[in-house]
Order: sequence, then structure tokens, then C-alpha cells
Amino acid sequence: MLGRREEIMKKSITKKLLLTGVGLLLGVAVSEVALLVGTTAEARRVPEKKYLDAFAEPGTPATAGKPSAAGKIRMAVLGGSTSIGQPYSSSMVGPPESRFNLLSATRFLLEQRLGCPGVEIDNYAGSGWSAETTVDHYFERPGPRPDVVVLYTGQNETTRYYSPNMLPPQAFLAPLARLQSGNLLLRRLFTSQVVPSDQRYTGKFFSDNVIPPYERRHNLARYRRYVERMIRHAAAEGIFLVIVIPQGNLLFPPTRSVYEGPESRKAEALHLFKKAWQARHIDDQPDRALDLLEALRGFCSFADLYYALGDLHYSRGAFDTALPYLRRARETDDFPVCITPAYREVLHELVKEHGVAHIDMDQVIREHLGRPVPDYTTFLDDCHLNLNVYLELSRQIIRVMRQNGFVTQDLPPEALGVTSAEWAERLGITPQVERAALAWVAKYHMDQAEYTFLRLGSLEQARSYVLKIGSQNLAALPVSFAERLASVDRVIRTEAARMRTWIQHEGAMPIGAARAGEPPEGFGDDVEIEISQGNALLGHGEVGAAVSHYRAALAMDPGRVGARVKLATALYALDQFDDATEEFERALALDPQDFSARRTFGRMLIDLKQFDRAVVHLREAVRIAPDHTPALKEYCVALRMLAWRLATDPDPATRDGSRAVGLAEEACRITDYQAFEMLDALAAAHAETGRFKDAVATATRALELARKYGHPKANAIALRLAHYKAGRPWREEGE
Repeated sequence: MLGRREEIMKKSITKKLLLTGVGLLLGVAVSEVALLVGTTAEARRVPEKKYLDAFAEPGTPATAGKPSAAGKIRMAVLGGSTSIGQPYSSSMVGPPESRFNLLSATRFLLEQRLGCPGVEIDNYAGSGWSAETTVDHYFERPGPRPDVVVLYTGQNETTRYYSPNMLPPQAFLAPLARLQSGNLLLRRLFTSQVVPSDQRYTGKFFSDNVIPPYERRHNLARYRRYVERMIRHAAAEGIFLVIVIPQGNLLFPPTRSVYEGPESRKAEALHLFKKAWQARHIDDQPDRALDLLEALRGFCSFADLYYALGDLHYSRGAFDTALPYLRRARETDDFPVCITPAYREVLHELVKEHGVAHIDMDQVIREHLGRPVPDYTTFLDDCHLNLNVYLELSRQIIRVMRQNGFVTQDLPPEALGVTSAEWAERLGITPQVERAALAWVAKYHMDQAEYTFLRLGSLEQARSYVLKIGSQNLAALPVSFAERLASVDRVIRTEAARMRTWIQHEGAMPIGAARAGEPPEGFGDDVEIEISQGNALLGHGEVGAAVSHYRAALAMDPGRVGARVKLATALYALDQFDDATEEFERALALDPQDFSARRTFGRMLIDLKQFDRAVVHLREAVRIAPDHTPALKEYCVALRMLAWRLATDPDPATRDGSRAVGLAEEACRITDYQAFEMLDALAAAHAETGRFKDAVATATRALELARKYGHPKANAIALRLAHYKAGRPWREEGE
């Protein structure tokens, strides 16, 4: 009897389990169908925006938007920090509509250069806004109908949704990601870990705190969905849409490294990377670092490996070699907070599919602005600290507007010539605003350092901005900002100590295990310790103390060229020019091909107005590293200054017009005859040799360029031009 009851109970439980399973399957099927129907309907829906008549009383509703009156243009900007004009807009006072934003330069050029009678801008952007947020804001906020919409949205989802130490759901749940409903469930499990206080990564170098593939796919799909919504809306309303395809700062360090390679060699990979880091950043042995990194690349891959290779080649001016590595680092970053190639690919696909006007920031930066690599001269990251980037982007926006018949004025390209200083002054970007913007950027880098294991790069970048601000100006900032930024040197010292401990630690020591206060044991011989301490002190401005350590190292090993160059550099910073000259000459006697010695010595000689010698050393530096743009610029400065002295010095014994012409011609060739300072020197040299016709033509071109860029030296060039027209050479004590 008991057995019969047990059998009935088992059948009943089995039946209930089967019914539950069938119910779950039906529920999943219904959910999948509902999600599919919803997604399909969303893909076809043309969203509507509630317009307000721009010329009616505030708050008056309009049933349909109307284009602006003839000659007038109404523009709208959508996006995140770049679109809102960070870091400048947050440093300005007044309502958001009156502050600097992405289209401020566009309006300036349209009104002041193309003669458009009235350009209005509506701002639908916000700091840190994702594509979802900015597009929703555009449709939810009533406003006038725009004639032109510019959408510039980056990758803000990561910092919005994910905390630094978040762990993905268990691997056995991954198959759920193949279902839309399962994907939503996994997202819920993943993003529910976000804790506001969790703002500092405490994991290991090789990390498991990564964004899983299904979550990345969801982000890209969401990004695509909201951009397509704007495309459909613009097409239905006859609005001219311009999509800006963002590009990130490729020198922004990766956030996470995930080891890809034979598991049996993972410990070896970590050991080799530590040795490479030590060779590059502590021992000042970049060649050894490169050898170690190349050995690593032979059997594994991870984001920081590619970044280290790219950064090393970049520092040597080998930009073509650096670029693929830096791009690969961005592609393999497993917790990306910057623009990734995947986001750019989505936008490229959409603009091609729908025939949308677009501007690629990679082309703007590398082709129009001439930067070989998108780097810190252009970016904070996707926020542009360099005002010339906003200016060039505005030129390209006007270009696509003209190509599509929106702006009909047929003016030559030079009509859009203007310097960032000219329009920045008109838009209220004062020196005070610029300093506040630098403070914002410095704090950003200090905060971003908390997201990753290798923090020194971001911290040192922050310190470079703090130095630009200056201690007096730093004290004028809000207390919270000032205190945070004033701590950067202390934070760097602590971090440098942690890294020295990490190098000697066997295994994958997490950040929390680092004992920053302990001196590194077995770190190397005494010479290495003295050099590393000197580098650390020099790095955060304690130059006098650094000199003592370099001298101690050289007393033990006089043949250390790198240490001798660092000593000379430190002495140069202390204005001890005679001692610095002696050390530079000793270093070059040991290694005449040392690029750093040649370049730094040449820069010091320019400061000392020893232009003849400066030309010699900077010419050698350029020969050693022909792709190093800063050294090439410094060489041109030395050529110009020497040519100027030989052409204009009041002492006849000093002047040498023929040689001055040769030097100035070389500088002009290097700068493609587009630098007015070089042309100014060449004109003076021609005048010194009696070739006044050539002097007048050259000075006229120099004056045109100086006026085009709004440079204050234009008046001085005009005065010299008058001398040449009168058949008189120029004479002065020097510039």
C-alpha cells in the first residue's frame, strides 16, 4: 500500500515538473515573440518630436515644425561631453545655451565668414550622456524645429553602467545570451552589481573584471537603435543630419588586460611584462624593454602589451609603427572607457546604409590637423582640450553642408580661415576659463586612474596639467578641486613605490596587496636604485634631489649614458648651464647617436641663444629620428633664429646674408612654406643680400598668413615689408 502511494506521488511530481517546464518554455517563447515584435516595430517606427514655434511666445505649441526663414539657420547638437563643449562649458557662467559647445565655432564661421544673417543653436547634449540619453532628451523636450542636426555621441555606457570590480555572471549561464529574454536576464544580473562606492579597481594585472561579450553586443545594438531613430526622424522631417564618427585618444592607457595565450605560460608572460616595465620606466633602457615586449608578443596577447609597444614606438617618433599597436590595444581592452573600433564600425555601417552626411574624426585629426596619431595634443579623450579641433570640425561641418546644398555661398576655402584665439575670445573662453578647464581635465585623469591597475600614466598626465595651471592659480580653484589636484605628487610617489613592489612580487599581486611604504628589496644593484630614485624625483619636480642620485649613480658607473643625459637635463632645469653643457658633451662622447642628448642639448642651446651650436645638435637629432615631429619643429626654430641673426644683426661682422638665405630656405621647405615666422626670416635674408623683389614677395606671403591666423606679429611684419619696398634691409638687436 505504501509503495502504491509513493508511486502516485512520484507521478504527480513528475507531471507537475513537466507542466512547469512546458510553462517555462511557453513563457520564454511568448517573451521571445513579444520582444521580436517589439524590436521589429521599433525598427520601423518614425519617432515624432513636439515642436515649438521659434518665433512665437515662449510655450506656444506648434502642430508641425517649419524650416527657418530664408537665409537663417537653426542647428541642434546632440551628444555627450564633446558636444556640450567640455571641458570649457562647465567652466563658464551663464545658462547652458549661452556657453561654448560643439557648434559655437560653426556659428561663428557661418555668421562672420559666410555672411549668414542668423544662426541659432539648440543644445540637447549633456556631460557623460550616452546615445540613448541624448536622443530621448531631444524627443522629450519640446523645441523649435532644427534645419540641421549634428549628432556626436561616443561610448559613455561603460562608466555609466559598470563598476570597476564587477564580475560577469557564471560561465554556465552564458548560453542564455542567445535568447533576447535571456540576454535581458543576464544584463540584470550583471548591472545589478553596481555600487556607488565601488569606484576603485582592486584586482590583479591580468583581470577577470571584464564586460562579457553578450553585454557588449547589447550595448552596440542599443547604440545602433538610437542612432537609427535619429536617422529616420531626420529623413521624415526633411532635417539635414550630420553624424560625427568619433575617434578616441590612442595614448589613453587601457583599463583591463586579459591574458590570451597558453595557460602554461601565463606566469612567464607576467614576469616578462614586469621586466619590460622596469626596463622602460625605471632603468631607462627602452631597447631592452622593446626586446622583452617583442618576446611576449611571440606567444600571447593582452591590451597593455600592445599599448606598451605602441607607446614606446610613439615616444621615438616612429608613428607608423606605433599606430597599429595602439589601435590593437584599444580593440583588446576588456573594460573600455574610450571610443572602440566596434562603435566606429556601427556608425560607418549606418551612414553607408542610409546615405547620411558624416565626418570621421580620425580623418579630421590625422589628415586635416596633421597629427600622425590621435593623442593628447588633440584630446582629453573624446573631449577636445585643443580648441583647434573644434574649429577644424566646424570647417568640415560647413563643408558637408555646402556639398549637400544647404549653404549656397560659393566662397574660396581661405574664407574660413580663422584662429582659435580669435573666436575663443568672442565666445568668452578667457584665461580663467582655460585654467578651470585644465583643472577639470587634471581631475578627470586622476579619477580615471582609479579604474585600472597601471595608474602612473594617467597620474603623470594629470600632473602635467597641474603644472600648466601653476600653484598660484591652483589656490584660486574651488577647495575640493584644489586639494585633489595638490595631492597628485604624493599620489604619484605612492603609486611609484607600489609599482616597484609589484615588479619584485612573484605572481599576480592585486592592488590591495601592495605595501607602498616598504622599500623594494632585491630591486637591482645600487646603480639601478640611484637612477630609479633620481627618475622618480625628477618626475615630480624635486630636481635638486634628483641631481644627487644621478651623481651617485655615475660615480659607481660613469658609462651610463642615460643617467648622464638625465643629470644634464636636471642641471639644465636648475639653470646650471655650464655644468649641463659639460654633462651633455660627456654623454655624446660616450654615444654620439643618443637622440635624447642631442635634442635636449639643442633645446638648451636655443635658450642660451647659441643658435649655431643648436642647429648642429638638432640637425643630428632629426637625422637620428626623422619622424619625431617635436624635434623637427625645434630644428626649424633653431634654423630661423640663426638665419634671423645672420640677416638682421647690426654688427656687419656677424651678418652673412647668403648663409641666412640657405638656413631660412631649409626651414621653409620643412614647413612647406606655410609658417609665417620662417617666411619672415627668409624675407629678411633676401633683403640682406639685396634681393628686395624676393624679400617683398616673401614678406607679403608671411603677412597674409599671419593675418589669416590672427597673429599679433602681423604688424611687425608689415613694418618690415615697408622697409623692403623702400629698398632697405631690416636691422635689430634680435627677437
